[in-house]
Amino acid sequence: MIKLKPLLKELGEGVPPYKWNGPEETSGVVEYYFTTEDNDYYKVRFDGMMDNDWELAFYANNDSGVITNKGRQFKIISTIMDIIKSFVKEYPVDLIRFTGSDKQGSITNQRDLLYKAYINKNISKLPGYHAVIGTTYLNIIRDEPLPGMELKSI
Repeated sequence: MIKLKPLLKELGEGVPPYKWNGPEETSGVVEYYFTTEDNDYYKVRFDGMMDNDWELAFYANNDSGVITNKGRQFKIISTIMDIIKSFVKEYPVDLIRFTGSDKQGSITNQRDLLYKAYINKNISKLPGYHAVIGTTYLNIIRDEPLPGMELKSI
């Protein structure tokens, strides 16, 4: 059995992100895009919920059920983490919620556990935020909520 934490330290550290584009804003949604070397197209989407809370989702080839299984998970999550860092600098964020699932609908698959562990480990490098991992979600939370800040007009 592979231990997840040593694997994260060995393989997840220092993996450069893909070049990404964005943000593109439409009616309470902010999206970023990147393409892998074998032309898998990824969309990283932040949906505004209420106040300064956002839902994070990312998709391969415009399908939330697609798992590419091409061994690029560390570069993909490194890119998503890079996008998260950019997003919180540009938008009012008190909370980002990520809930993942695999194509069979499981909420505890190994890939999601890896993504959650990677984000949890790296969010500590983003001053003013911390992560909370539940059984079905990961929350990125601002340490001090923004007082009365509204979403940017889109």
